[in-house]
Amino acid sequence: MEYRDWDWNAPEIIRKGIISWEEKDKIIPLSGAYQKLFSMANLELFRVSEYANRVRDINVLVNGEVIGVISNGETKIFDIPEGDNQVQVKIDWCTSKPISFNIGENETKRLTMSSFAKHNPLGTLAAIYYITFASNKYLQLEEQ
Repeated sequence: MEYRDWDWNAPEIIRKGIISWEEKDKIIPLSGAYQKLFSMANLELFRVSEYANRVRDINVLVNGEVIGVISNGETKIFDIPEGDNQVQVKIDWCTSKPISFNIGENETKRLTMSSFAKHNPLGTLAAIYYITFASNKYLQLEEQ
């Protein structure tokens, strides 16, 4: 269905899961698509290329919700809401410590993500320690 400025059908886009009922008043039709009237900021995340976890994608969480994944050696930019945010990365049950920050409209927060392997030369012994006793330190986030 093509939406036009004068005849958009809120119940249909809510039923299709495009928006929630609470968000219906925060959108406007624009050029046949919908543009949310939220002020957005950006999170630029660089994942260091490492041997550990090289074939696995890592989940990126903002305020406890997964907003995407990042692959080995990749840099990605995610849209995040302005204001107070908490960023964390996760693979299986292992996570990073969360980083909290306040960000304004059209600002970009830059973070670098790596794993314990970058910081520890003990290899397999370190892996056993981090996945059993220090799973919240398995991944690291650093501000650039």
